[in-house]
Amino acid sequence: QTTVADPSRDSAVSEGFSRLFDYITGANTGAAEIAMTAPVFVDDNAGREIAMTAPVIVDGAAAEDGWRVVFVLPEGMTEGDAPRPTDARVTIATVPARRVAAIRFTGFFSAANIEAARTTLADWLAAEGIAHRGDWQSAGYNPPWTLPWLKRNEVIVTLAPPAG
Repeated sequence: QTTVADPSRDSAVSEGFSRLFDYITGANTGAAEIAMTAPVFVDDNAGREIAMTAPVIVDGAAAEDGWRVVFVLPEGMTEGDAPRPTDARVTIATVPARRVAAIRFTGFFSAANIEAARTTLADWLAAEGIAHRGDWQSAGYNPPWTLPWLKRNEVIVTLAPPAG
C-alpha cells in the first residue's frame, strides 16, 4: 500500500499505482517480480469531504493526509514472506478479516461513478437499518484498456458488529 498526498484523486491514484507497480516489478529486496492481482483498492474518503467521513481499509487505518492505493498480494504470499519494498513510501500490511457490504458497478473507475455507487449502497444500508463503519473504499478489477461496459468495480464498506 502507499499513500499519496495529492488533492486530486486521479493524480493520486495514478502516482500510487505507479509506486505499487514498481514494487511488484522489482523495486523490492531481491528484485523479485510479483504477479499483478485484482482488485486495486483506493481510499475514497481522504482528500474530500462527504457526509460519512472515515478512513479506508479498516478501522482508522487510512491516512488522513492523502489517498491510499492498495494492491493485494497473490494468494499464498503473506506479509511475512513478501519481499520488502525499496521505496519507503510503499508498505506491506495485513488487513484483518471483516464483514463488508459491497455494490458492483460497471464503467470507468471515476470519482463520479464511485460516488454514485457509494450513495446507492449508503441509501440501501440506511433503509435496511444496517450499521457500518463509514470506511468507504473502492475496488477496481480490470486493466485500463478494458471496455467500460465490461469493467468490474465495487464500492465497499465495513459493517458494524451486530448490537448486543
